[in-house]
Amino acid sequence: SYPFDVNQVEYVDKTVVYIGLFQSIWGHCITDNLKHLWFMLEEKYNYLHDYDFIYLAQSNDLSENFCAILNKIGITRDKMITVNTVTQFKNIILPDQCFKLNSIMKQRQYTKEYIALIDKICEGIEPAKEDKIYFTRSAIKNKRDYGDGEKKIETLLERIGYKIYSPEKLTLEDQIALLKGCSVFVATDGSISHNCVFLKENATLVILRKAKYQNGYQAAIN
Repeated sequence: SYPFDVNQVEYVDKTVVYIGLFQSIWGHCITDNLKHLWFMLEEKYNYLHDYDFIYLAQSNDLSENFCAILNKIGITRDKMITVNTVTQFKNIILPDQCFKLNSIMKQRQYTKEYIALIDKICEGIEPAKEDKIYFTRSAIKNKRDYGDGEKKIETLLERIGYKIYSPEKLTLEDQIALLKGCSVFVATDGSISHNCVFLKENATLVILRKAKYQNGYQAAIN
């Protein structure tokens, strides 16, 4: 909780659906940002589509690829309201989570509804004809992830037949097409390896560890 002036609370006389805290980090876009949205694919909850959707955001600018995901599951920007101040609504409908942290077992889990969301996002995208691919972070040049080692990995993998891609330069459709089509996907641990949710069945995933801690999100995605 946090202190606020009750006299400064904005009141909105309408029923809304809360769809979560949207983070701009891509790994969270395809896990946490989706966790409340499963109801969009459930026919018995179609009546919820008549309400506005409220959300919190770390950044007011949602990425183009995340907006493409929202469109794929039927959510348009005109239905969405960003909440930036303490606000009270007449009613708030709170869908449960389909990708969540089990506080007892201390691990992340997903439900069949989360799988349905991923399937929906992939729907209608033809697989690309690339067999072995590596997603690199070298174009970002973030000191936390990028160094001479990344370029050496690219050089080695190219030598043995891998195609190298910077996913942030791809549209959502092109990114998923590559993942749906490849038989081997290699990436470093983190957001970039979370893309394996879009791999076809029986594809091989190779994760290059970059830190000694265990990534709980990746364990669930695996």
